[in-house]
Amino acid sequence: MKSSIEIKKIAKSVIDIETKVLSSLGKSLSQEFVKAVEVIAKGGWDVVVLQEDIPETTIDSFRKYSRMFVKAVREVGARPILFMAWEYDRLGWISMNEIAEAHKEMSSELNVDVAPVGLAWSRSRTLKPDLDMFSEDREHPSFAGMYLSLIVIESIISSADPLSRNPEKLPIRGFNRLGSDNAKHLRQMASKTIRMWQSPLEPLEELRAEQK
Repeated sequence: MKSSIEIKKIAKSVIDIETKVLSSLGKSLSQEFVKAVEVIAKGGWDVVVLQEDIPETTIDSFRKYSRMFVKAVREVGARPILFMAWEYDRLGWISMNEIAEAHKEMSSELNVDVAPVGLAWSRSRTLKPDLDMFSEDREHPSFAGMYLSLIVIESIISSADPLSRNPEKLPIRGFNRLGSDNAKHLRQMASKTIRMWQSPLEPLEELRAEQK
């Protein structure tokens, strides 16, 4: 998805990392597997983030290729992370809760960390609906959605609380329009969503309770 490529461009502004994108726009894990695994097998990676676009594919495909990718990543001594994306209206056959359930299942089965970006989006949209997570195409992130995605994934990689992160300048188009209050709100959404996801309680039930 486009968000993966954009996050590559801005991640270095938050922590000092070197990144490489192995995906193409609109490709699922199954479509990228052969090419990506060849690159992963060369080694030299610390973290490999795996983002499935579930509305564009199926839960069964996500399960199958998550297992295969996680195995390949661990074989070269790297840490796999599943990037949980979001629902969107064009392909409305699956809900955010179902996407989250699928990631929870694979997290438990594979003992792999999840960056709960989609849940953070859902939480923000519920509590602050005027702050649009979507760009004009209603599928990819707005500058607010990009910022929230970045803060969540960076926190999972670094184990730092998103509330401790406040980059003043990021190469996100429109970032200067976000404002300090909205940026603080999004860091709060990231922090609470990650704590919720990692707690022993049922995270999806807590999310549903907030939405009532």
